[in-house]
Amino acid sequence: MSINPKYFNIIKTPTDNNCLFRSIVIFLNKQLLSCRRNRDGKPVNKQLSELEGNSTTFLRQTVVRMINSRKGKYSGEEFYDKGYYSSIED
Repeated sequence: MSINPKYFNIIKTPTDNNCLFRSIVIFLNKQLLSCRRNRDGKPVNKQLSELEGNSTTFLRQTVVRMINSRKGKYSGEEFYDKGYYSSIED
């Protein structure tokens, strides 16, 4: 099965290890979805760049807090990559 790229817009984003959270933030905000970006993937508009960065940080911190508050539920090996981490704490 192949995916036809003509049905998708490729949006370059910064390589800062926040790609999952950043892509969700971009998808949920029409302005971020359609704004111009520099070659590093950051919005050219300073206000949109700050909005994207702050929203990405907030989303990531929210997910981390949720996981931390339910550690027992997420402590099984199926919830983390054993090749890189030895426990959910890592």
